[in-house]
Amino acid sequence: MLRGRAGGPYEAGDVRGAVAYAGAVRFGTLAYDWDVERPVPGLMAAEEEPLARTLSALASPPRLRLIRALLTGPRSTQELQEALGNVSTGQFYHHLKELLSARLVMQKERSLYAIGAHHIVPMLAVLAVAQDLTDQAGEEPT
Repeated sequence: MLRGRAGGPYEAGDVRGAVAYAGAVRFGTLAYDWDVERPVPGLMAAEEEPLARTLSALASPPRLRLIRALLTGPRSTQELQEALGNVSTGQFYHHLKELLSARLVMQKERSLYAIGAHHIVPMLAVLAVAQDLTDQAGEEPT
């Protein structure tokens, strides 16, 4: 149980605990299993710049559409452009470049992009957390 985690790296001063997430996902023939546990002191001490860069890369409806399209498997440039609908080629490549520079998306070969297998469940966890934060926005803290 996470509540019982003690000692390093789970305690630093009066900060103690862990956060965990996991998933078992199947998209057609592709299956992903993932679970991770992060000590809270490490999360509280993590450098903000890399975290902000990752969150910023995701903070755009067109980029979220690209991510959703890629979660189910590699996609061609044409398929990704179709996923965005009516955007210019320049806008498409701008959004794709942001995801590539944040290393959330990789280019497998010419005109073929994917999300690395090790990012599939964490990306879905980010979407789940964003949904939870959206659903609970404005609620009084307990």
